[in-house]
Amino acid sequence: MIRLSELYGGKSKREVTFILLAISIIFLITAFIIGIADNLPGILLLFFGIIVFIIAFVHHWREKRKFKFLFIFSLLGIPIFIVLHNLLYGLSKMSADSTLLYNLLEILSGISFIMALIICPVGLLIGALGFGLVKYRKSLVKIITNKRGCVDNEEQNTS
Repeated sequence: MIRLSELYGGKSKREVTFILLAISIIFLITAFIIGIADNLPGILLLFFGIIVFIIAFVHHWREKRKFKFLFIFSLLGIPIFIVLHNLLYGLSKMSADSTLLYNLLEILSGISFIMALIICPVGLLIGALGFGLVKYRKSLVKIITNKRGCVDNEEQNTS
């Protein structure tokens, strides 16, 4: 049976988190350097960077409940952040005469837009996959070990 410490290559969970965060930052910086406006490689790097960023914080979860909460909050976050984006955008246009307030509302509107269209769907995906993997972990381990056992038995018979 594979132990968790073997999957991490002997590294602690904190070290794995920092490594994943570093990879995420590299993906995100690269995405913004090559550009994300109508550029498929940049957009994919942005999504991969956000996926790795979220995985950096959830890779040690082993409970279905935590992944279910991530899924539910991401699902609820999409319409909430869409409405918030539209509300902040409308308020920013109404306060165009106040430069500071206008800029603040525009920034918050952009953040809520990114949350609704990029971060929440990635959280939804990771929550669903994590829930399924944790729920069916024992079945998956049996399938993997049985296939390995079959291969090993076939190799022994041919030798």
